[in-house]
Amino acid sequence: DVLRGLANAHAAGVLHRDIKSENGFVVWDGQRWRCKLLDFGLVKFEGESAASQKKLTMQGSVFGSPAYMSPEQATGMPLDARGDVYSCGIVLYELITGSWPFEAEGQMEMMRAHLLEPPPPLVSKREGLQVRPELEAVVTKALAKKKDQRYANAGEFLAALEAVPQPAAWIGTAAPVAAPPMVGPVAHSPVLHAPGQVPPPGGLVPQRSVLPIALAVVVLGGLALIAMLVGAYFFFMR
Repeated sequence: DVLRGLANAHAAGVLHRDIKSENGFVVWDGQRWRCKLLDFGLVKFEGESAASQKKLTMQGSVFGSPAYMSPEQATGMPLDARGDVYSCGIVLYELITGSWPFEAEGQMEMMRAHLLEPPPPLVSKREGLQVRPELEAVVTKALAKKKDQRYANAGEFLAALEAVPQPAAWIGTAAPVAAPPMVGPVAHSPVLHAPGQVPPPGGLVPQRSVLPIALAVVVLGGLALIAMLVGAYFFFMR
């Protein structure tokens, strides 16, 4: 959903420049879970003047999120849609592994890692994690240091990600059966799950009904009340 929203922005010549997991807002629309892309506070329109572009790029370098910055944004270079692609690649890496590809104590160290260090393989970041080579290739291309080696825009990134066979990643030694799509408030992710954990139809977790228990309580309470009334009657009639 984030890539779809970003693809529409890129098609309109709009760059987000601050993609991060905190800017994805998950909501239930009555039919399925959706993730909305928020906070276009550092937005830039492609085709602006050189002076305006330089000013906004400086703002992005100061107010952006270092853990998600592309190498060119970290160095204050002019940005295009491929900078957003890199940041989305970081978010995808985080969703799969539970952590960023680069860990650093300070902003400068984090930016240096984006510039010089290759992202570790996905499986090295989470014990028991297994991923398809196609998914690893998609993430690796999105996180390429040179922007001309990345996807040109979010639309290309989305198409490549949707082409990865499901399940794309799982915990365990054997690939589980593909799960149905997320359709309920208590839903199951088809991307990452443990072997054998396939939800019932509809994606909802079955729950036991409390009606029989409630009826039993009412009946027992009624019987106890009747017994008390009968006992009281015989007590006062003696």
